[in-house]
Amino acid sequence: MMNYLTSEEVQTIVSSKAQRSSLKNNKTNELFGKDFQSLKGKNVQAVFKQQYNPNPKPTPYDTIVKPPLFDAFKRMLTENVDVNTALRKAEEEANKMIDSMKK
Repeated sequence: MMNYLTSEEVQTIVSSKAQRSSLKNNKTNELFGKDFQSLKGKNVQAVFKQQYNPNPKPTPYDTIVKPPLFDAFKRMLTENVDVNTALRKAEEEANKMIDSMKK
């Protein structure tokens, strides 16, 4: 199954639908977005020149600060809390958790 999904045939279809191919293959890159009229005449090859920054190194605090962030997101969706208020409260909770972890 994985061989099929990563085959040049399938990845050519993926690339023509304006999704980045998992192959490092110039042929699939050249076909990027060909099925979209809105991309005709555009410099779509610029997509492949992007240099991504490395992911930040994990810290010991990452796992303990995720729950307050998820709770903030839930409050924004269910309680109509605005973004700034939700994130401020999440930051306060996370800082308390980090302080207690440091002790």
